[in-house]
Amino acid sequence: MTSSQDIPDLQGQVVGGKYRVDRLIGTGGMGTVWEGMHVALGHKLAIKFIKPAYATHPDARKRFEIEARAAAKLKTKHAVQVYDFGVTDDGIPYIVMEYLEGRSLSEMLMEKGPM
Repeated sequence: MTSSQDIPDLQGQVVGGKYRVDRLIGTGGMGTVWEGMHVALGHKLAIKFIKPAYATHPDARKRFEIEARAAAKLKTKHAVQVYDFGVTDDGIPYIVMEYLEGRSLSEMLMEKGPM
């Protein structure tokens, strides 16, 4: 179970010199996803961060980087587009992705049951 202590408050921070972190939209075992904005262009996007507890583990960082590179290679309407990958000044890796409006798979499953 994830506690709020595992999730740093990133709201309002600018990462990579151009992406403002706005609000937390999802959490997982090793990461968090935030709604963000490209400061100069005004585009809404999603920013995924590895949790700080995993940021110091070389294997976890490597997996996160592999995820970013693999997702960036996908060019299909069935997967989000990856725009950027970087590391914050605090050493936390992040992936900048297309922001998609809608419900999560877990919300749909709870509403409709198995598909």
